[in-house]
Amino acid sequence: MRTLPRAAQLFVVAVVLAGGILLVLSLRVANFDRLPLLVLVVTAMLCARLKLRLPTTKNRSTMSVASAVVFTSLLLLGPHPTMVVAVAGAWCQSTFGTHRPNPLYRTFFNIASLLLAVQAFGLVYGHIGPRLGVGK
Repeated sequence: MRTLPRAAQLFVVAVVLAGGILLVLSLRVANFDRLPLLVLVVTAMLCARLKLRLPTTKNRSTMSVASAVVFTSLLLLGPHPTMVVAVAGAWCQSTFGTHRPNPLYRTFFNIASLLLAVQAFGLVYGHIGPRLGVGK
């Protein structure tokens, strides 16, 4: 992380802290059924190994199929329990099946940015769409 410019280092730290705080707060208020959550976590972890290369200039970016599982979890369980699914999927995507090991800060940043996206989706969809995780 020391090779990053100072502004980038501060941004990474801010995103990781915000994601960590959201995860803790979400787990405190989450109300969920354990079996569906377990199935979605295991599915996200398995699907994280299936990566799609994104067409970028250096072809270094990937997106895992676990994104579909996270989206499904959002619709079925709502944003708070989905945080666990997102952590599992992002961790597996950043850790397993990579050509070179990711630095720890990059893995945490990937996880935290997905957690922020899950909560942002939950806020927006909660205001414009049907209630998420209706049975919960």
